[in-house]
Amino acid sequence: MRQIYLNILILRDWLKKSLPLGKVRLRRIRNGLFILPLLFILGCDSPVDNNPAEKLTSLVNLNVYIADESYKTLLENKNFNLNVPAEIFYSDKRYTGTIEAQGAGSRYFPKWGFTINLTDGNTIEGLTNFNLSIQQYDRAKVRTKLASYLYRQLGFYVFNSSAAFLRINDNNRGLYLLTERIDESFFAGRGLNVNELVKVAFGAKFSFADENHLSDNFEKKIPDDNNFNGLAEFIHALDTVQVKNIFSLNRYFDIEQYMLYHAVSSIMNNTDGLTNNFYLYKKNAREAFSIIPWDFDKTFDPNAGFGLYGENDISKKLFRSDSCYGMYKSLVKKVIDHYFTAENLFPIIDSEYEKIKEAYYLDPYLGLAGMSLENEIGILKNFITERRKQVEEMLLNN
Repeated sequence: MRQIYLNILILRDWLKKSLPLGKVRLRRIRNGLFILPLLFILGCDSPVDNNPAEKLTSLVNLNVYIADESYKTLLENKNFNLNVPAEIFYSDKRYTGTIEAQGAGSRYFPKWGFTINLTDGNTIEGLTNFNLSIQQYDRAKVRTKLASYLYRQLGFYVFNSSAAFLRINDNNRGLYLLTERIDESFFAGRGLNVNELVKVAFGAKFSFADENHLSDNFEKKIPDDNNFNGLAEFIHALDTVQVKNIFSLNRYFDIEQYMLYHAVSSIMNNTDGLTNNFYLYKKNAREAFSIIPWDFDKTFDPNAGFGLYGENDISKKLFRSDSCYGMYKSLVKKVIDHYFTAENLFPIIDSEYEKIKEAYYLDPYLGLAGMSLENEIGILKNFITERRKQVEEMLLNN
Protein backbone atom coordinates (compact mmCIF):
# COMPACT_ATOMS: atom_id res chain seq x y z
CA MET A 1 0.00 0.00 0.00
CA ARG A 2 2.84 2.39 0.72
CA GLN A 3 4.13 2.18 -2.85
CA ILE A 4 0.65 2.65 -4.29
CA TYR A 5 0.30 5.78 -2.19
CA LEU A 6 3.66 7.06 -3.38
CA ASN A 7 2.67 6.53 -7.01
CA ILE A 8 -0.51 8.49 -6.42
CA LEU A 9 1.53 11.34 -4.99
CA ILE A 10 3.82 11.31 -8.02
CA LEU A 11 0.84 11.27 -10.41
CA ARG A 12 -0.80 14.08 -8.45
CA ASP A 13 2.28 16.27 -8.85
CA TRP A 14 2.38 15.47 -12.58
CA LEU A 15 -1.26 16.39 -13.01
CA LYS A 16 -0.72 19.71 -11.30
CA LYS A 17 1.95 20.57 -13.85
CA SER A 18 0.11 19.24 -16.93
CA LEU A 19 -2.83 20.50 -19.01
CA PRO A 20 -5.71 22.47 -17.48
CA LEU A 21 -7.64 19.19 -17.43
CA GLY A 22 -5.26 18.19 -14.65
CA LYS A 23 -7.38 20.11 -12.15
CA VAL A 24 -10.48 18.24 -13.28
CA ARG A 25 -8.66 14.92 -13.11
CA LEU A 26 -7.32 15.71 -9.67
CA ARG A 27 -10.79 16.63 -8.43
CA ARG A 28 -12.20 13.37 -9.79
CA ILE A 29 -9.42 11.42 -8.08
CA ARG A 30 -10.21 13.18 -4.81
CA ASN A 31 -13.86 12.23 -5.26
CA GLY A 32 -12.83 8.60 -5.59
CA LEU A 33 -14.03 8.07 -9.17
CA PHE A 34 -10.72 6.67 -10.39
CA ILE A 35 -9.15 5.38 -7.18
CA LEU A 36 -9.76 1.66 -7.73
CA PRO A 37 -8.47 1.50 -11.33
CA LEU A 38 -5.54 3.69 -10.33
CA LEU A 39 -4.64 1.38 -7.45
CA PHE A 40 -4.80 -1.58 -9.79
CA ILE A 41 -2.70 0.00 -12.54
CA LEU A 42 -0.08 1.51 -10.26
CA GLY A 43 0.04 -1.25 -7.69
CA CYS A 44 0.24 -4.40 -9.77
CA ASP A 45 3.49 -3.94 -11.64
CA SER A 46 5.45 -1.22 -9.84
CA PRO A 47 9.08 -0.97 -11.00
CA VAL A 48 10.04 0.02 -7.46
CA ASP A 49 8.65 -3.23 -6.05
CA ASN A 50 10.89 -5.08 -8.51
CA ASN A 51 13.97 -3.23 -7.30
CA PRO A 52 16.12 -5.47 -5.05
CA ALA A 53 16.79 -2.52 -2.72
CA GLU A 54 13.10 -2.52 -1.75
CA LYS A 55 13.50 -6.03 -0.40
CA LEU A 56 16.34 -5.34 2.03
CA THR A 57 15.69 -7.10 5.32
CA SER A 58 18.81 -6.39 7.37
CA LEU A 59 18.40 -2.60 7.49
CA VAL A 60 15.83 0.06 6.74
CA ASN A 61 15.13 1.75 3.43
CA LEU A 62 14.97 5.53 3.62
CA ASN A 63 12.92 6.73 0.66
CA VAL A 64 12.97 10.45 -0.09
CA TYR A 65 10.74 12.14 -2.67
CA ILE A 66 11.52 15.64 -3.91
CA ALA A 67 9.58 17.57 -6.56
CA ASP A 68 11.49 17.80 -9.84
CA GLU A 69 12.09 21.54 -9.68
CA SER A 70 13.20 21.37 -6.03
CA TYR A 71 15.54 18.48 -6.76
CA LYS A 72 17.09 20.42 -9.61
CA THR A 73 17.61 23.36 -7.25
CA LEU A 74 19.19 21.08 -4.64
CA LEU A 75 21.61 19.59 -7.17
CA GLU A 76 22.58 22.99 -8.52
CA ASN A 77 23.32 24.24 -5.00
CA LYS A 78 24.83 21.17 -3.35
CA ASN A 79 27.93 23.16 -2.35
CA PHE A 80 25.74 25.44 -0.24
CA ASN A 81 23.49 24.79 2.75
CA LEU A 82 20.25 25.19 0.83
CA ASN A 83 17.29 23.03 1.81
CA VAL A 84 14.24 21.98 -0.18
CA PRO A 85 10.94 20.33 0.85
CA ALA A 86 10.81 16.55 0.87
CA GLU A 87 8.58 13.61 1.72
CA ILE A 88 10.39 10.91 3.68
CA PHE A 89 9.36 7.28 4.17
CA TYR A 90 11.10 5.28 6.88
CA SER A 91 9.91 1.97 8.35
CA ASP A 92 6.72 2.32 6.30
CA LYS A 93 5.86 5.65 7.91
CA ARG A 94 5.52 8.94 6.05
CA TYR A 95 7.16 12.15 7.24
CA THR A 96 7.51 15.66 5.85
CA GLY A 97 10.58 17.83 6.15
CA THR A 98 13.49 19.36 4.29
CA ILE A 99 16.71 17.98 2.86
CA GLU A 100 20.02 19.68 2.09
CA ALA A 101 23.54 18.66 1.11
CA GLN A 102 25.90 18.02 4.03
CA GLY A 103 29.61 17.47 4.60
CA ALA A 104 32.61 19.73 4.37
CA GLY A 105 34.32 17.49 1.82
CA SER A 106 31.87 14.74 0.87
CA ARG A 107 29.63 17.01 -1.21
CA TYR A 108 32.43 17.22 -3.79
CA PHE A 109 32.22 13.46 -4.47
CA PRO A 110 29.72 11.75 -6.82
CA LYS A 111 27.99 10.36 -3.72
CA TRP A 112 27.55 12.96 -1.00
CA GLY A 113 25.87 13.41 2.36
CA PHE A 114 22.61 15.06 3.38
CA THR A 115 20.93 16.63 6.38
CA ILE A 116 17.23 15.98 6.96
CA ASN A 117 15.04 18.12 9.20
CA LEU A 118 11.58 16.76 10.02
CA THR A 119 8.57 19.01 10.52
CA ASP A 120 5.56 18.87 12.87
CA GLY A 121 7.62 17.55 15.77
CA ASN A 122 8.02 14.10 14.22
CA THR A 123 11.09 11.95 14.85
CA ILE A 124 13.00 9.13 13.16
CA GLU A 125 15.11 7.02 15.53
CA GLY A 126 14.17 9.62 18.16
CA LEU A 127 15.66 12.47 16.09
CA THR A 128 13.93 15.52 14.60
CA ASN A 129 17.02 16.19 12.48
CA PHE A 130 19.94 14.02 11.46
CA ASN A 131 22.80 13.64 9.00
CA LEU A 132 23.07 11.02 6.29
CA SER A 133 26.81 10.44 6.09
CA ILE A 134 28.61 8.63 3.28
CA GLN A 135 31.65 7.81 5.45
CA GLN A 136 33.89 8.65 2.51
CA TYR A 137 37.17 7.40 3.99
CA ASP A 138 35.80 4.15 5.38
CA ARG A 139 35.64 1.53 2.64
CA ALA A 140 34.28 -1.09 5.07
CA LYS A 141 31.55 1.25 6.42
CA VAL A 142 31.90 -0.13 9.96
CA ARG A 143 34.49 2.20 11.49
CA THR A 144 31.96 4.56 13.05
CA LYS A 145 30.08 1.74 14.74
CA LEU A 146 33.39 0.32 16.01
CA ALA A 147 34.84 3.62 17.21
CA SER A 148 31.53 4.59 18.83
CA TYR A 149 31.52 1.32 20.74
CA LEU A 150 35.08 1.82 21.94
CA TYR A 151 34.69 5.47 22.97
CA ARG A 152 31.41 4.68 24.71
CA GLN A 153 32.99 1.80 26.63
CA LEU A 154 35.58 4.25 27.94
CA GLY A 155 32.96 6.67 29.24
CA PHE A 156 32.68 9.28 26.48
CA TYR A 157 29.40 10.76 25.31
CA VAL A 158 28.96 9.52 21.75
CA PHE A 159 26.38 10.25 19.05
CA ASN A 160 24.05 7.46 17.96
CA SER A 161 24.10 6.12 14.41
CA SER A 162 22.52 3.41 12.31
CA ALA A 163 22.94 2.19 8.73
CA ALA A 164 20.20 2.86 6.18
CA PHE A 165 19.79 2.51 2.43
CA LEU A 166 18.89 5.83 0.81
CA ARG A 167 16.76 6.17 -2.29
CA ILE A 168 15.82 9.55 -3.80
CA ASN A 169 12.92 9.65 -6.25
CA ASP A 170 13.17 5.85 -6.66
CA ASN A 171 16.87 6.00 -7.57
CA ASN A 172 19.38 4.19 -5.38
CA ARG A 173 21.85 6.50 -3.62
CA GLY A 174 23.24 3.64 -1.57
CA LEU A 175 24.38 2.81 1.92
CA TYR A 176 24.43 5.74 4.35
CA LEU A 177 24.92 6.23 8.05
CA LEU A 178 21.99 7.94 9.77
CA THR A 179 23.83 10.02 12.34
CA GLU A 180 22.70 11.98 15.37
CA ARG A 181 23.88 15.58 15.39
CA ILE A 182 25.56 17.08 18.45
CA ASP A 183 23.30 19.99 19.34
CA GLU A 184 20.84 20.94 22.07
CA SER A 185 18.76 17.81 21.47
CA PHE A 186 21.84 15.60 21.93
CA PHE A 187 22.20 16.82 25.51
CA ALA A 188 18.47 17.03 26.26
CA GLY A 189 18.02 13.40 25.18
CA ARG A 190 20.65 12.32 27.70
CA GLY A 191 19.43 14.53 30.51
CA LEU A 192 22.63 16.58 30.39
CA ASN A 193 23.09 20.25 31.05
CA VAL A 194 25.17 22.20 28.54
CA ASN A 195 26.74 25.56 29.30
CA GLU A 196 29.18 25.76 26.40
CA LEU A 197 29.97 23.72 23.30
CA VAL A 198 32.81 24.46 20.87
CA LYS A 199 33.51 22.43 17.75
CA VAL A 200 37.18 21.98 16.88
CA ALA A 201 37.42 22.38 13.11
CA PHE A 202 40.15 21.67 10.58
CA GLY A 203 43.35 23.65 11.18
CA ALA A 204 42.60 24.44 14.82
CA LYS A 205 45.58 25.43 16.98
CA PHE A 206 45.77 25.30 20.77
CA SER A 207 48.48 27.92 21.04
CA PHE A 208 48.90 31.66 20.61
CA ALA A 209 52.60 31.27 19.76
CA ASP A 210 51.67 32.10 16.16
CA GLU A 211 48.76 34.13 14.84
CA ASN A 212 45.57 32.36 15.90
CA HIS A 213 42.12 33.80 15.20
CA LEU A 214 39.88 31.41 17.10
CA SER A 215 36.78 32.07 15.02
CA ASP A 216 38.64 30.83 11.93
CA ASN A 217 39.10 27.27 13.18
CA PHE A 218 36.67 26.84 16.07
CA GLU A 219 32.89 26.97 15.89
CA LYS A 220 30.92 28.17 18.89
CA LYS A 221 27.83 25.97 18.85
CA ILE A 222 26.24 26.60 22.25
CA PRO A 223 25.46 29.37 22.90
CA ASP A 224 25.69 30.66 19.34
CA ASP A 225 27.32 33.94 20.34
CA ASN A 226 30.84 33.77 18.83
CA ASN A 227 32.26 34.31 22.33
CA PHE A 228 35.52 32.33 22.69
CA ASN A 229 36.66 33.76 26.03
CA GLY A 230 36.63 30.40 27.83
CA LEU A 231 38.64 28.75 25.05
CA ALA A 232 41.09 31.68 24.92
CA GLU A 233 41.68 31.37 28.68
CA PHE A 234 42.46 27.68 28.33
CA ILE A 235 44.86 28.19 25.41
CA HIS A 236 46.63 31.04 27.23
CA ALA A 237 47.00 28.86 30.33
CA LEU A 238 48.37 26.01 28.19
CA ASP A 239 50.93 28.37 26.63
CA THR A 240 52.12 29.86 29.91
CA VAL A 241 51.86 27.13 32.56
CA GLN A 242 55.12 25.86 34.01
CA VAL A 243 55.68 22.13 33.73
CA LYS A 244 55.86 21.71 37.51
CA ASN A 245 52.36 23.20 37.74
CA ILE A 246 50.92 21.31 34.80
CA PHE A 247 47.95 19.93 36.74
CA SER A 248 46.75 23.47 37.43
CA LEU A 249 45.32 23.20 33.91
CA ASN A 250 42.56 21.05 35.38
CA ARG A 251 40.86 24.33 36.17
CA TYR A 252 40.34 24.81 32.43
CA PHE A 253 40.55 21.32 30.97
CA ASP A 254 39.97 17.79 32.28
CA ILE A 255 43.52 16.44 31.85
CA GLU A 256 42.85 12.79 32.67
CA GLN A 257 39.79 12.60 30.41
CA TYR A 258 41.78 14.20 27.61
CA MET A 259 44.69 11.77 28.15
CA LEU A 260 42.28 8.85 27.79
CA TYR A 261 40.84 10.39 24.62
CA HIS A 262 44.35 10.95 23.23
CA ALA A 263 45.31 7.37 24.11
CA VAL A 264 42.41 5.59 22.43
CA SER A 265 42.44 7.97 19.44
CA SER A 266 46.16 7.35 18.91
CA ILE A 267 45.80 3.59 19.25
CA MET A 268 43.05 3.46 16.62
CA ASN A 269 44.96 5.85 14.31
CA ASN A 270 42.22 8.49 14.38
CA THR A 271 43.95 10.86 11.98
CA ASP A 272 41.20 13.46 12.27
CA GLY A 273 40.70 13.20 16.01
CA LEU A 274 43.65 15.09 17.52
CA THR A 275 43.68 18.37 15.61
CA ASN A 276 40.01 18.60 14.60
CA ASN A 277 36.69 16.74 14.66
CA PHE A 278 35.96 16.78 18.36
CA TYR A 279 33.99 19.04 20.67
CA LEU A 280 34.95 20.92 23.83
CA TYR A 281 32.07 20.70 26.26
CA LYS A 282 31.20 22.35 29.57
CA LYS A 283 28.25 21.19 31.65
CA ASN A 284 28.25 24.40 33.66
CA ALA A 285 30.16 27.66 33.79
CA ARG A 286 32.50 26.55 36.60
CA GLU A 287 33.39 23.20 35.09
CA ALA A 288 36.47 22.52 32.96
CA PHE A 289 36.24 21.61 29.29
CA SER A 290 35.95 17.92 28.45
CA ILE A 291 36.00 16.07 25.12
CA ILE A 292 33.13 14.75 23.03
CA PRO A 293 34.43 12.70 20.05
CA TRP A 294 33.00 13.27 16.57
CA ASP A 295 33.26 11.94 12.99
CA PHE A 296 34.94 8.54 12.84
CA ASP A 297 35.42 7.57 9.20
CA LYS A 298 39.17 8.26 9.49
CA THR A 299 39.63 6.00 12.51
CA PHE A 300 41.36 2.60 12.19
CA ASP A 301 43.47 3.94 9.35
CA PRO A 302 46.06 1.25 8.47
CA ASN A 303 48.13 3.77 6.50
CA ALA A 304 48.55 6.34 9.27
CA GLY A 305 51.99 6.83 10.76
CA PHE A 306 51.02 7.06 14.43
CA GLY A 307 53.56 5.84 16.93
CA LEU A 308 52.69 5.54 20.60
CA TYR A 309 50.87 8.85 20.37
CA GLY A 310 49.81 11.44 17.86
CA GLU A 311 50.91 15.05 18.25
CA ASN A 312 49.06 18.29 18.75
CA ASP A 313 49.61 21.46 20.77
CA ILE A 314 47.98 19.94 23.84
CA SER A 315 50.05 16.74 23.96
CA LYS A 316 53.29 18.62 23.26
CA LYS A 317 52.81 20.61 26.43
CA LEU A 318 51.36 17.89 28.65
CA PHE A 319 54.03 15.33 27.77
CA ARG A 320 56.77 17.63 29.03
CA SER A 321 55.61 16.50 32.45
CA ASP A 322 56.88 13.05 33.46
CA SER A 323 53.76 12.61 35.59
CA CYS A 324 51.48 13.35 32.65
CA TYR A 325 53.40 11.08 30.33
CA GLY A 326 53.35 8.30 32.92
CA MET A 327 49.59 8.72 33.24
CA TYR A 328 49.27 8.56 29.48
CA LYS A 329 51.21 5.29 29.18
CA SER A 330 49.14 3.68 31.92
CA LEU A 331 45.97 4.65 30.07
CA VAL A 332 47.35 3.24 26.81
CA LYS A 333 48.08 -0.05 28.59
CA LYS A 334 44.56 -0.09 30.04
CA VAL A 335 43.04 0.33 26.57
CA ILE A 336 45.32 -2.26 24.97
CA ASP A 337 44.81 -4.84 27.72
CA HIS A 338 41.04 -4.60 28.09
CA TYR A 339 39.42 -2.82 25.13
CA PHE A 340 41.52 -2.79 21.95
CA THR A 341 41.41 -6.57 21.56
CA ALA A 342 40.08 -8.98 18.98
CA GLU A 343 37.78 -10.51 21.61
CA ASN A 344 36.17 -7.13 22.29
CA LEU A 345 36.09 -5.62 18.80
CA PHE A 346 35.66 -8.42 16.27
CA PRO A 347 32.09 -9.29 17.39
CA ILE A 348 31.08 -5.66 16.76
CA ILE A 349 32.61 -5.81 13.28
CA ASP A 350 30.91 -9.13 12.50
CA SER A 351 27.53 -7.90 13.71
CA GLU A 352 27.69 -4.74 11.59
CA TYR A 353 28.93 -6.75 8.60
CA GLU A 354 25.80 -8.91 8.73
CA LYS A 355 23.59 -5.81 8.83
CA ILE A 356 25.14 -3.96 5.90
CA LYS A 357 26.45 -6.64 3.51
CA GLU A 358 23.25 -6.90 1.46
CA ALA A 359 23.00 -3.12 1.08
CA TYR A 360 26.75 -2.81 0.43
CA TYR A 361 26.47 -4.89 -2.74
CA LEU A 362 23.43 -2.91 -3.94
CA ASP A 363 25.26 0.39 -3.51
CA PRO A 364 26.19 1.81 -6.95
CA TYR A 365 29.35 3.36 -5.44
CA LEU A 366 30.46 0.31 -3.41
CA GLY A 367 29.60 -3.29 -4.33
CA LEU A 368 28.27 -2.42 -7.77
CA ALA A 369 31.49 -0.48 -8.39
CA GLY A 370 33.56 -3.60 -7.70
CA MET A 371 34.48 -3.12 -4.04
CA SER A 372 34.64 -6.17 -1.76
CA LEU A 373 33.25 -5.79 1.75
CA GLU A 374 34.88 -9.04 2.86
CA ASN A 375 38.27 -7.77 1.73
CA GLU A 376 37.80 -4.47 3.59
CA ILE A 377 36.68 -6.26 6.75
CA GLY A 378 39.80 -8.44 6.55
CA ILE A 379 42.02 -5.37 6.26
CA LEU A 380 40.34 -3.82 9.31
CA LYS A 381 40.72 -6.92 11.47
CA ASN A 382 44.34 -7.35 10.45
CA PHE A 383 45.04 -3.71 11.36
CA ILE A 384 43.59 -4.20 14.85
CA THR A 385 45.72 -7.30 15.45
CA GLU A 386 48.94 -5.74 14.15
CA ARG A 387 48.38 -2.34 15.75
CA ARG A 388 47.85 -3.93 19.15
CA LYS A 389 51.18 -5.78 18.85
CA GLN A 390 52.90 -2.59 17.72
CA VAL A 391 51.63 -0.55 20.65
CA GLU A 392 52.53 -3.28 23.15
CA GLU A 393 56.13 -3.26 21.85
CA MET A 394 56.33 0.55 22.00
CA LEU A 395 55.13 0.53 25.62
CA LEU A 396 57.99 -1.79 26.52
CA ASN A 397 60.55 0.44 24.82
CA ASN A 398 59.36 3.87 25.98
